[in-house]
Amino acid sequence: MLLAFSYPGLSQVRPGAWLDSPPRRWNKPGMSLPHAPTANRDKIAPVCKPLPDRRDTTEESALTDAGWLVFISKNDGHGLTVVGASADLDGMCRPNRYQDFAFVNGKFAGTLSPKLMNARSDGASSTVSFASAGKIIANFSRYTGRDPLCCPSAISVATYEIREDSGRPIVVLTGVYTHTT
Repeated sequence: MLLAFSYPGLSQVRPGAWLDSPPRRWNKPGMSLPHAPTANRDKIAPVCKPLPDRRDTTEESALTDAGWLVFISKNDGHGLTVVGASADLDGMCRPNRYQDFAFVNGKFAGTLSPKLMNARSDGASSTVSFASAGKIIANFSRYTGRDPLCCPSAISVATYEIREDSGRPIVVLTGVYTHTT
């Protein structure tokens, strides 16, 4: 079991503060896939266009239909897929207001963060991988007020597992370990 601890310099008002607390549930069995927040995509830098319209999988199509811009999709080969999608992009084409969405055999199982994330900010996911069937590992950047945007001073490694609740898949945070970089 991984243990959570507070990293000095990360206050509870920072966006990634949820990673410093004991694991809690924010996903509910059978919850609906959320729609992307309203974004003025005309303000996205021309270098970032054409905007992605990924529909290679059922999961990508569902997110695109809900207004999200899909930027990455990973599958564990056992029916578990995690798709990263954002509402818009910043001036360097990085995701703004993004989320990592988990699906099991095409059914939405929840998100890897309780809130939307922004690139190069505290609590932003940076990598997602699979430990084994039904197990997800995600790295989250941890910034203090003194860190340059290139270089978070810590990384929180979050572990998740897929469970079944009321006959529906649900992604559950099982632990977080934070270490300095």
